[in-house]
Parts: sequence; C-alpha cells; structure tokens
Amino acid sequence: YGSGKCKSADPADFMTCKLRDCVISASKIAPPLAAKVRNAALEALLFKPVVTFLTKYAQKFEMPADVVAICLTVAAARKLKRDDPPPPWHKDIYRQNNVGRHTITELTDELTRQLKTLPEVKDEGDLF
Repeated sequence: YGSGKCKSADPADFMTCKLRDCVISASKIAPPLAAKVRNAALEALLFKPVVTFLTKYAQKFEMPADVVAICLTVAAARKLKRDDPPPPWHKDIYRQNNVGRHTITELTDELTRQLKTLPEVKDEGDLF
C-alpha cells in the first residue's frame, strides 16, 4: 500500500488489453478486415458498459479472447452497416476452442445491440 500501486489488477483491464491485441493481430493477418471496422471494434473497448459485459461474459462462459475479438469485429462491421465477413480462419478458432455456432451468434447479436447504442467517435481528438 505504501507505493500507492494496486495489489490486484482489475479483470476488465486484462480483458481490454487482450481484446485490443487480438483485434489488432486479426487486422494484420486478415486483410479483408477493413481499417474502419478494426477502429470501430477498438473504439468499443473505450466504453465501460461494453468492457464490463465482455469481461463478465468471458468469465462466465470461459470464452477465449480470440473468439470474443472475432465477434466484436463482426458486431463493429454491422454497426457500420458493412457486410464484411469474419476472417477466413474464424471457424478454425471456434472449433479449436470448442465454441458452438449458437454461442457465437448470441454473443455477436448482443454486441451489435450494445455497439449501436454507443456515441460516434468523430476523430482522435474526441478520444483524448
């Protein structure tokens, strides 16, 4: 306590960093992922209600960050009214993590609803 540093990290911080890294990695290896979609997914991680939901969901269902990141990018594409498909390897990620299609659809639909309620971030100046 003497140094003023927190003794235990907030799980939301860990999830936010992990998701950010997964979204950025996906955008590097999946060229179809448009920069606007990537940025919309990353912007969603600035909003506490989205991060809180994702943290609770991931903990409750032991959902890996890779899977959540794919759902987040698909929801971001929907928010932008784009028809961008998930990365070509998305089914491999789901299969490796033993996640059913129904679970993916449910998570993506809920994220889409949440992202549609978020305010628009106009430019970088709005973030800082």
